[in-house]
Amino acid sequence: MKAESIKEKGQSILEVLIALGVLAMSLSAAIYLFFSGQSLLIDSRLNQKALYLARQNMEEARFGAISNFNNLQSSSGTESGFLKELIVEQTAGDTKKIISRVSWNSTPLRTSKKELVTYLTDWRRVGVGGAAGGGGSAPTGDWINPETLTSTDIGPGNEGTDIEVKSSYAYLTSMASDVNKPDLFIFNVSDPSSPILTSQTNFGIKGLNSLNIFGNYLYAVSDDDSQEFLIIDISNPVSPTKISSVNLSGSSNGMAVFYKNNFAYVGRANGAAQEFVIIDVSNRSSPQYYSGLSGVGGEINDIFVFNNRAYLGTEDDNNGLTIINVGDPANPSKIGSLNVGEHVYSAYLTAESSVFVGGKTKFYIADASNPVSVNVIGSIATGGKVHDVVTAGTLAFLATGNSTKEFQVINFATLSNPILNSSFNFPQQATGVDYLNNLIYMSVRSNDALRIITSQ
Repeated sequence: MKAESIKEKGQSILEVLIALGVLAMSLSAAIYLFFSGQSLLIDSRLNQKALYLARQNMEEARFGAISNFNNLQSSSGTESGFLKELIVEQTAGDTKKIISRVSWNSTPLRTSKKELVTYLTDWRRVGVGGAAGGGGSAPTGDWINPETLTSTDIGPGNEGTDIEVKSSYAYLTSMASDVNKPDLFIFNVSDPSSPILTSQTNFGIKGLNSLNIFGNYLYAVSDDDSQEFLIIDISNPVSPTKISSVNLSGSSNGMAVFYKNNFAYVGRANGAAQEFVIIDVSNRSSPQYYSGLSGVGGEINDIFVFNNRAYLGTEDDNNGLTIINVGDPANPSKIGSLNVGEHVYSAYLTAESSVFVGGKTKFYIADASNPVSVNVIGSIATGGKVHDVVTAGTLAFLATGNSTKEFQVINFATLSNPILNSSFNFPQQATGVDYLNNLIYMSVRSNDALRIITSQ
């Protein structure tokens, strides 16, 4: 009996031990599941926080690109235990690859990360179509006392008519006294104090009136009755090549041109059946007339397309600035105008609420948020036609016909009260202006046609 009692007690202890073991395992499993769940919850929250920071980093990069594309550089920093990195890689002259990366230590032995990738383009150079000017860094130095870096002669009988700068090259169109003289001059301006003539090309016409560049193509207009509109391949600046042209109806000259989204918008002189013409250039080798509009104010001196509106500088005293809805390029329609009591020769936009208008005797700043009711915010006398305008920062740079102030710098920090910062006197009228990285490039109506100006 005594031996059996001992045996039974031993079995009871064993059962208790087994039960305790099972209980311990169950508790361990429960604890493991609990803490695993907590870990997953923490990981989820960390992932969400990291994604938020990566998006925030990307938005800051977008804003920085809008303010100053050239200053958009790689950077890193920490926030709430996360490492934030912005990696900027140059992919083309106007485009940068942006990587927004946020990383953190999930455990002492494991690092986690979230990463967003996008490509940003310098909108001042290409973002609104072929808009020239305002590119690169903001104005610095003393623009109350600018200085001429250099001027370049393009030969007797040639007059500069317009200019644009892209990367390290300045493209200058000219009007010649002879059909055999060059129509397009391209300069390497990588050293702006000493531009080098890369090429001078004759397209068999007496010159080009205006140009607009997008990508590897230059769009131009001329007085030639058989090719008022031309497309020129500038992928090789040493040897630009005309790849196509369009003969528009009638004999009215091509006066202004602007490219956007596979369409070229052309302004013509008085007498055209349609002063405003839209050309489909999706096939550069074979551009086609697409649509047009008549009765928009006689001669069109300038065109600037912003969003779905085309802003025309015209010689209609009652509709000097005419606004066309081009949201449907097949059916353009007039939606508004601004009467400044004189002809308008140039227009430039940074926003629909900031329209910079060059008139016959004044420079205007207008609000066209409501195209039906465009209002002048401020103005300043220029003493001559404002043939072209470009802005950068709070400065407007004007190419004018004032015989003693062909180049003018206007400070519009106070929109309602623009003031003259400085001016230069050239031998002849200034016809075109472009801005890049604190440098002004101008075309002048003389053989001394290219001028490069900067601040002191």
